[in-house]
Amino acid sequence: MSSQKGNAIRSRPQKYQNNSVFKKDLYGTTPQTKALDSMKVEGLCSKCTSVIQWKIKFLKYKKLTVPSKCVKCLDRTVKEAYHTMCRNCASAAGKCPKCCEDHGKIAEEDKTAATTENQVEVEHGENKDRRNPATSARNAATSLRKTSLATKRSRDCSPELPSGDSSVGESE
Repeated sequence: MSSQKGNAIRSRPQKYQNNSVFKKDLYGTTPQTKALDSMKVEGLCSKCTSVIQWKIKFLKYKKLTVPSKCVKCLDRTVKEAYHTMCRNCASAAGKCPKCCEDHGKIAEEDKTAATTENQVEVEHGENKDRRNPATSARNAATSLRKTSLATKRSRDCSPELPSGDSSVGESE
């Protein structure tokens, strides 16, 4: 028996194994599956995001029928399934609305994910500006405009006085 105390090593392979991958649209799509496919999971930590995405992928996600109670404000304002805090309380507290972990961890995970995505793009030579020439021209025009504005502002902020006029520091 695999659950026997002290028996952590399994001596046999898995008894029932799937022959094919699960396909959620095998028998056609329903409005519910279309809604789940279009749903975006945002504002959660990476662990909670992956859990909810797994539930959506294997049709285990069940939507809320009635708003549930927030653990912070105790109002019935939680509209997303599997969440324990409403969006307002979670953003104010800086926590994940599902597992209530600090948002600092979420921000760090998002930053590391973004840096790894950028590194992958650089390694593969993919650049969004190269794919769309109009975007690169627009970005070039924007940066040129910003630099010209910055030089105009620096000139306006520090006007140079003529060498003969030194009356700025004197009072009459």
